[in-house]
Amino acid sequence: MPLPTPLLFYSLAIANRFSLVLLSLPGVLLKMSSSAPSSGDL
Repeated sequence: MPLPTPLLFYSLAIANRFSLVLLSLPGVLLKMSSSAPSSGDL
C-alpha cells in the first residue's frame, strides 16, 4: 500500500479552500451589513 499522498493533498486543498472561505466571510458579512439600509443588532 503506497503512501496516501493524494488523500493528504486532497485534505490540504479542502483545508485551504475552507480557510479562504473563512477569511472572506467577514468581508462579505461586512459588505452585506453595510449595504443593508438598517443593520441588525451588530
